[in-house]
Amino acid sequence: MVKRHIYPLRFNQEQLKNRSDIIIVGLYRPGTGFTRLISELCNSLSSTFQIHWIGIGYKGLSRKEDKIKLYPNNLDGGDIYGGFQARALAEKLSADFVLIVNDLWMLKNYRISLGQTHQYVLAAYVPLDGDVPVDSDLQDLSFFDAFYAYHFRGINQLRKVHSFADQSIRFNYFYHGINRSHFYPLEDKLKLRNQIFGIQYPSNAVFILNANRINERKNLKCTLTAFKLLTLKVSDSVYLVLHVPETPNSLIGELKSQLNALGLPPDRVLINPLGHSYLLEQELNRLYNACQIGINTSFGEGWGMVAFEHAATGAAQLVPDHSAPASLWPSELRIKTAESVYLTTNPLRLKSVDAHHLSATLVKLVNEPQILLRLQRLSMKVAQKPVFQWPVIAEKWTIEIEEAISNNSSSPPIIN
Repeated sequence: MVKRHIYPLRFNQEQLKNRSDIIIVGLYRPGTGFTRLISELCNSLSSTFQIHWIGIGYKGLSRKEDKIKLYPNNLDGGDIYGGFQARALAEKLSADFVLIVNDLWMLKNYRISLGQTHQYVLAAYVPLDGDVPVDSDLQDLSFFDAFYAYHFRGINQLRKVHSFADQSIRFNYFYHGINRSHFYPLEDKLKLRNQIFGIQYPSNAVFILNANRINERKNLKCTLTAFKLLTLKVSDSVYLVLHVPETPNSLIGELKSQLNALGLPPDRVLINPLGHSYLLEQELNRLYNACQIGINTSFGEGWGMVAFEHAATGAAQLVPDHSAPASLWPSELRIKTAESVYLTTNPLRLKSVDAHHLSATLVKLVNEPQILLRLQRLSMKVAQKPVFQWPVIAEKWTIEIEEAISNNSSSPPIIN
């Protein structure tokens, strides 16, 4: 029987020495959602395990951050995904568990570096933005020992991958948490809006935030279309805020061309009001607090972290009624979907959302303050659910990792 710890744990010195070494390989780029996720996961598990984070994209020195050791990646070239580095570090530390945090179709890049016989548990934590085609063979991923999705629906999608058939692979799912010491309501939001957006806006002005980056899957065109329809139906001052950090000038130019084509004046669509760089938590919290409504019109979401963070500040959220949001948010906050979509940059079957339904819902929120207030409270209630808090999530991770390690150590060694 594997001992199930209660988070957080207090160790004596002998227990601290005997903690299992866990290697996590994933993006290190402060300000991005992936990095916020991995950072919180590392912090939550560091009371139970020795955490070693190979930071994809990090080029600094190896250093300790709190209880986590952060390593640079690919300094000499030839290992942009960190697989060879993870294998070498696992062998050096006699690590018990290696976790790759990346998209499902990126995992093939670890076959050569990590696909050989290993003594540790090799696991992947992956978002599922849409539906995996039946009997899909995303090349051979059976060299992984465990696959973890972000939610239960993702587990069902993972089981469709043909290369997992008849394999003794562990499956589980783990929610993302919300750090409510980073994302919370601020006082005097009217003053905050005037500070961030630069001019004196009327007290009844409504700011609608889409904080998703510009790419094919995020489907920003639907947001722009819905907002244009909204401006034709409301008399109050409404503004669309787009947080699209570190977007190339060419894409910003295309975005502005779309605004012109729709007849949206530049003063109604505010692009990167706090600058073009990624925002750290304090500034991101200010931006969230300045916007009463958050929207997401993507073709698919593995989780939708921005919506949860924004909801924690007291903003109403409107999310797609597909992929992860369909199982995480109440129906009143979900946007109807339209036809299925296949993209050139994503192998999954995705779905578009109905811009007219989104626009009609926004009209209600802008024209009827009581409805807006009710959906703001409902959204915050979702963000405050215990299942979305890191201590609860860390407990579930701890149980899974310990059981996986225990089962792995009790199995006979593999002989080539």
